[in-house]
Amino acid sequence: MTSEEINTAQPPEIILKYAYEYKLKEDILLSLEYKDLEDIQAESLLKLDQPLQKVYERLDSKETGYMDSVWETIEECASTEKSCSGSAGYEKENR
Repeated sequence: MTSEEINTAQPPEIILKYAYEYKLKEDILLSLEYKDLEDIQAESLLKLDQPLQKVYERLDSKETGYMDSVWETIEECASTEKSCSGSAGYEKENR
């Protein structure tokens, strides 16, 4: 069975759940790529059984301003077509 067949065999809710988890974990790793922890922090993190999973779980349970940003973007696009045309926002976020 191909990965496409496996993915389409799952209900959409499960596919979205894992896509969300993948994206959030990707963002965690990207953050670590661009910022440095102090040595003692890195050592503590590496002592965890599954550091990426632990950080993901903590981040997933936090209230963040992410949904506010999503809503603001929706309103911007609804207000003016010009602010939503092109892919500048996508390119900026995925650098």
